[in-house]
Amino acid sequence: MSEAFQKRSATEAQIKTIQNDKDLTDEAKAKRIAPLRATLNSYLAQERGSAAASRDEQHTKTLRKLFGLSVRQSASETEKIAVMQSHRDALFRADGLTKPEDAHRLLERARLVGDELLARGIALVSYERSWAEVLEAYASASTDTAGQLSELRMLEDRSMSRQRQMNEAVQYSPIGETAEERAIRMRA
Repeated sequence: MSEAFQKRSATEAQIKTIQNDKDLTDEAKAKRIAPLRATLNSYLAQERGSAAASRDEQHTKTLRKLFGLSVRQSASETEKIAVMQSHRDALFRADGLTKPEDAHRLLERARLVGDELLARGIALVSYERSWAEVLEAYASASTDTAGQLSELRMLEDRSMSRQRQMNEAVQYSPIGETAEERAIRMRA
């Protein structure tokens, strides 16, 4: 059970207890309920934003591991600049591909000559264009790469899942105004 769900349940129980207190007027109930509801709703909004940011961050990290630039820590600044330029050139070249067959052929050539930057560029373009067979060929060369591609797909499936969207909508939805609060507002 998530922390958000636990906090929601605890706050709803507190509100129910206040609502059932026969010694309190509706106004007194509303004054006690309003800050509980406001605090929980603020927390839920913050958690919803944090959950989305965490998903986005994980997605970005996985994309970078799969398709991004990797430079040795010990590389000089000159070497780093040269690698970045080569990576840009590889991305530019890969972006010019228009058919998955051409991408697959160029990927095989890049792998044959050990051009990992070009292979990554082709894989990125294939990912962006949904060329699954080219991505599979890219991933087949390494179990790490296959695992990262699997992780990426899992993240994307989870983020697009209607079930996840429904669960999140319920989990982070704010608690609405109570009858006591509404009665006070209507009198004002």
